[in-house]
Amino acid sequence: MNNLKYKKSQTFLVTAMLLIIVSLTTFAQKPVSRNAIDNLITGINSENEGLRRSAIYFAGKYEYAETTEALVAQLKEEDNPNTRLLIANALFRIGDPFGMEAVLKISQSDSNAKVKRIAGAIYETFVLVNSSAQETQLAQD
Repeated sequence: MNNLKYKKSQTFLVTAMLLIIVSLTTFAQKPVSRNAIDNLITGINSENEGLRRSAIYFAGKYEYAETTEALVAQLKEEDNPNTRLLIANALFRIGDPFGMEAVLKISQSDSNAKVKRIAGAIYETFVLVNSSAQETQLAQD
């Protein structure tokens, strides 16, 4: 009986994840509805690790700046070091200074040496890319 409930629960979560993925790919080249962003944020905050990681990935892949606050909040709470790195990558792709400040903080204080090292590299790349972009802009002016 419990096994049946577990399978139904898994089926529901997989279906929800697929709906999020389909809605995101459908809107990839079009303006995204607030409902789609809200669903993505719900996924980022989910207790289901697979759904959470998928939502984080898509937030970064499609550079949805509206998810920055949810990503930063999840970064502070996340136990899984690999998921923290996924969040750092998503925040890098989005490119919001608020999100990158959170990446800088984990590069300095995370308990995992790998997370510290990679988050530091992500932050340094962000600074380098943005300083190069500013230099290019100044040269064009």
